[in-house]
Amino acid sequence: METLSRSEKLTTINNHYSETFLNLKEQLNSRNRLFLYMIIVISIMLLKIYSPADFSSSVSNIISDKLGLSESIDISFIETIIWISLLGIAIRYFQTVIHIERQYDYIHHLEDEMNSIWGSEVFTREGKSYLSNYPKFSSWVWILYTIMYPILLAIIVISKILNEYNTVSNFSFLFIINVVIFFSILISILLYMLLIHFKK
Repeated sequence: METLSRSEKLTTINNHYSETFLNLKEQLNSRNRLFLYMIIVISIMLLKIYSPADFSSSVSNIISDKLGLSESIDISFIETIIWISLLGIAIRYFQTVIHIERQYDYIHHLEDEMNSIWGSEVFTREGKSYLSNYPKFSSWVWILYTIMYPILLAIIVISKILNEYNTVSNFSFLFIINVVIFFSILISILLYMLLIHFKK
């Protein structure tokens, strides 16, 4: 089998590096959108906790008007839809962030390979150049995203399920679904933080 020249190897790895970096940029855009969606859903949850009467009447009326219904929709059903939405968005967000972290590790590996073929450290855009003199603000933002935000999300979902528990008259099927989703979100938060902060 014919072996590749040093130039051909470098070109092949560089092309793959460029494709991987473009994929990473798409994932970063997706992460940002998912984070925004999650903030919106959490804001709706907080509104329900702190202004339950206004939330119930407003949301029920809006949905009834949009769907042309003669009767108001049961707010418990709407709450379960909100829980399901948060679970779906949160899981997708966590998956995307973990994938991005893994891609950075892979990009650093590709840079090391290109540098070894080149014979000096030239390709360091996402590796040494990016990490050297890392701004304190960037470190702070990383802490916010990977520690503070997951903790805040956990506090909000705990507050929401306790609020439902204190206001529910009986353990309905929808409330049980909400509890299952609540635990699913908590487990997802825990696993996400473990993967981000204790990765090998």
